[in-house]
Amino acid sequence: MSLLFDRLDSMMSHTDFDQRPSVSVSHTMVTRRSFVGHCLALAGIGPNVLLGADPAASLVNDDIARSMADAELSMLFDGQTVEECRKWQAAFRRQLNELLCDSSPPSQWSIHEDERAEFDDHTRLSLLLQAEGVPS
Repeated sequence: MSLLFDRLDSMMSHTDFDQRPSVSVSHTMVTRRSFVGHCLALAGIGPNVLLGADPAASLVNDDIARSMADAELSMLFDGQTVEECRKWQAAFRRQLNELLCDSSPPSQWSIHEDERAEFDDHTRLSLLLQAEGVPS
């Protein structure tokens, strides 16, 4: 391990950045770029932070993952008997139906053609389905 740190220290002491050698650790080449990238990832600093992107502007998937991780699991089953399980299932089903609301699709859709691409063997359409009361 000390050999690795000595090697890294010698890499960092070079002044000519284009001529820096790679570090070889157990037959795997570690470049300066990948080393710095891994260090930043371990520190929780992503490319958006380095590029000055607004940290509040995140992807929907990130927001969903964060919400799932922070969610309070108040309906975990902690019973012991079959009867307790049935009661829990009924309460869970009621809560789930309340949260999901009516998930049946609208009876009437209007179709708007966004794009049409003609090819030799097929036509590709990009369609937008719209219905009253449904965001699109």
